[in-house]
Amino acid sequence: MLFTFAGPLSAQPDIPSVDYVVLEGTEALAADPATIFYDDFESTQDLSVNYHDSGRTNFGVSDEAAFGGSTHALRQFYSTGQVNGGWVWRFFGDHPSLPGTDKPSYDEIYVRWYHKFPSGFEGFPPKMARMGSFALSNWTLAFMVHYWIAGSGFNVVADVAVNIPRGGDAPGESGYNNFDHWLPVGRSGFSFPGNTGRWISHEMRVSVNDPGENNASYEYWADGRSIIRLSGRSLREGWTETSINAMQLDTYWNSGSPKSQTRYYDNFVISTKPIGPAMVSRTPTFVKTPYSGVGTQGAWQIQIAADPTGDDVVWDSGEQVTSSDSTTVSDSTGTFSGLHTGRLALSSGTTFFTRVRQKQSGGDWSLWSLWHSPFQTLPNAAPQIATRYPGYANIALDPGAQLTFSVEAEDTEGDSLAYSWTIDGTPAAGSADSLVYSVTDALEQIVAVIVTDGESSKSLSWSISTTFVGDLDEDNDVDFADFLRFAQTFGSSGPEGDFDSSGNVDFQDFLIFIANFGLRRI
Repeated sequence: MLFTFAGPLSAQPDIPSVDYVVLEGTEALAADPATIFYDDFESTQDLSVNYHDSGRTNFGVSDEAAFGGSTHALRQFYSTGQVNGGWVWRFFGDHPSLPGTDKPSYDEIYVRWYHKFPSGFEGFPPKMARMGSFALSNWTLAFMVHYWIAGSGFNVVADVAVNIPRGGDAPGESGYNNFDHWLPVGRSGFSFPGNTGRWISHEMRVSVNDPGENNASYEYWADGRSIIRLSGRSLREGWTETSINAMQLDTYWNSGSPKSQTRYYDNFVISTKPIGPAMVSRTPTFVKTPYSGVGTQGAWQIQIAADPTGDDVVWDSGEQVTSSDSTTVSDSTGTFSGLHTGRLALSSGTTFFTRVRQKQSGGDWSLWSLWHSPFQTLPNAAPQIATRYPGYANIALDPGAQLTFSVEAEDTEGDSLAYSWTIDGTPAAGSADSLVYSVTDALEQIVAVIVTDGESSKSLSWSISTTFVGDLDEDNDVDFADFLRFAQTFGSSGPEGDFDSSGNVDFQDFLIFIANFGLRRI
């Protein structure tokens, strides 16, 4: 399984990549009930506000680089030979240090973050992130699942430590980072030497075992692909006092950095459901890595596919003759193809992958990058009905009268709209956004329209009445002014307000008035 980018041929430019796609929908992600914690490092530079513990050796929020068009990210600067790096711990759930007695317990957690090693980064520190369970308030652990980098190829590995002895139900060792045993290492094919210079999404899922069972599992994703999936394990043996309750981003470098260099984290999410790659609009903007290689940039090209192998290419920019490194998806900047032929935007709620190549001013193209930098489009936005005619929902018409009903609708995403009209639930032959209606002798009828963009819809209706009583002030509205006038007649012998001609203005007349309240004569 290959996850690295091949080097350039000698006469070609270097192979570029998509650095990032501009974010949309972060508010929805932060507000999702499944989201336990979200940090884009934009609201504060003080790590003590959002984190329960942190180390700040050349480590903090910076505006040097950021993911998705934002302005800040978490930055670790290494000086030559530096070992100790910074970290942040976020506690949640049943962590022993958190206040309260009725704390939630999480047996399955997803965490996603974006990370960037800049171009030219050397050596690759083994530490990146870890998720696990603190058992006691003195930092004694139950287990810890590490998302680390290891081996000569600097591959992502799953290195898992357990502090509950086999068959036991209590921690075996006391204090932080002390464990009873380690589980076999899970190794991936995702390596970092070919994945620098761009932001990459990383996600991990941890599911604990039932007490005494070997049914725990964990899975890692990098760049939108599953790279490690292991099951049939025991993370906590028979321990039940705490479950998953802590997540750390970590930059410790065991052997020290070989030179002065920097790494970045951004868009950090902890959730009870799968998160996936960044959420963007259906007409997203992409930023590729700066041109490098022979000569200067003459053009570049990006393609988008609805699958990780590029079998279903849905948009192609064609040759972008520009020195700019960004482009936005539209029907004017490229061509929609495949199942997207004729569209004005990418389909909603879908994961896409990208690939890119660049051309030097002399005319030579680089090789294509691999398919990478996945993103998710936002859920579809339903069309909106801006105006309606008549503007009243309840109207009175005389039998035999004819009236044209119409709506003006719009779709913010540029989708084409279809209209369907009904009369009392029976389809009617409307002309797109309008319907010519002839009033029958029925006392009540409902005219309705549904506007759809093919995925979502918006509807509204009019209630038609061939009776019109209660307009005591004769202004063609049965409204509050008529109610006040009717109230003055209540209990009298009429004739005003005696709608049923019974000789008395009574409760039956009140019911008739209420049934007509809100009517507008057209």
